[in-house]
Amino acid sequence: MTTYIESGSKNIYDIKENLKPKFIYIPIYNNPLVKKGDYVYINDVVVNNNIPIRSSISGYVKGILNLKNINNELENYLVIENDYREQKRNILKIKNDIYSYNKNELLDLLKEYGFNLILNDIDYLIISTIDNNRYTFVQKAILYNNCEIILETIDALINIINISKCFIIVNDRDTYLKKEINKYLGSYLNITLVSIPNIYLTMWNKYLNRYLIKKRIIKKNKKITTCNVEIINYMYRALKFGEFATEKIISLNSNKYGSNVNINVKLYSNLNDLITLFNLNNDISLINGGTLTGSKIKSKNIIITKDITGISFVKNDFKQTTKCINCGLCSKVCPEKLHPKLIMENIDNKCINKMHLDKCINCGLCSYYCPSKIELNEYVKLAKKKITNYEK
Repeated sequence: MTTYIESGSKNIYDIKENLKPKFIYIPIYNNPLVKKGDYVYINDVVVNNNIPIRSSISGYVKGILNLKNINNELENYLVIENDYREQKRNILKIKNDIYSYNKNELLDLLKEYGFNLILNDIDYLIISTIDNNRYTFVQKAILYNNCEIILETIDALINIINISKCFIIVNDRDTYLKKEINKYLGSYLNITLVSIPNIYLTMWNKYLNRYLIKKRIIKKNKKITTCNVEIINYMYRALKFGEFATEKIISLNSNKYGSNVNINVKLYSNLNDLITLFNLNNDISLINGGTLTGSKIKSKNIIITKDITGISFVKNDFKQTTKCINCGLCSKVCPEKLHPKLIMENIDNKCINKMHLDKCINCGLCSYYCPSKIELNEYVKLAKKKITNYEK
């Protein structure tokens, strides 16, 4: 296990900007649609990795570079040099008033912009401000800084698609955020603010929904769609301005900067351009995600994609692992009733195919509670990768 560098909560809603990378690096799984020397605009499709990948800057294609990805595997990247002109095209036909779309127009446009949320024929829309690790505050920061337009977008979805009710979920401790939301909420009768305790598992949608059902906030056997604030913000940009997602807010966490820092960056920027802000020592490791659920980053030249929400800076304070004492605690704390010890012991056997690894939500509780300090969660992650090989 690692020891987290504690940081204060002051300014957790601030968002800084770093939107002028010299280069961006777009991962390539299929042949690129552009070649070296081509000029690309913002929103241009430059790679089709089964889904269209669009450039987040305007500039010239420099070629293809081989870099290690977040899993420390070599991968090809299309390199584009920024001309800082922010030239755009490929904007679809939009309306100035987001309430003026009809249902079919709205659903078709959202699909065109790459939103895969099920919004048609649902009873409840749940918007969560709870990030996927306890030291990340991206969702809260987005809502705090864009509260009025987020509520407007939610209200438009409710009215156009005919959704019965929407709930915005916040933490009991989010005093300033709740105050900001309540400044505007009186105008939106179908949106309810729900404050819940700081329960770890509510970071995962299915456990959040179970909690809401248990507390009778929502009813059982209803059609529910749950998403985060970031998705609603992207929807607003698409419906109002015809913009594809070209930017991403991530959290960087280190007490050397004074507190958690939320930074708005261009998609496909290099992480190394950001972490130079922190002047880190050699005794610091980088973790993608939280210290419970995340994984150690072995290279600082990681490219920022939509999947990266936060980077934690932790001291290299690794505890000595001792032999398993067969206490069974890892199985007791697992919310999906898996057996991490058995998975670890059988990681090289085909029987792990029958251990229901697909149920693992990567909560990290098995590693956190292990008295022997065994990184059980890492063994489970490795087992998931091996299952694919056994099935071939």
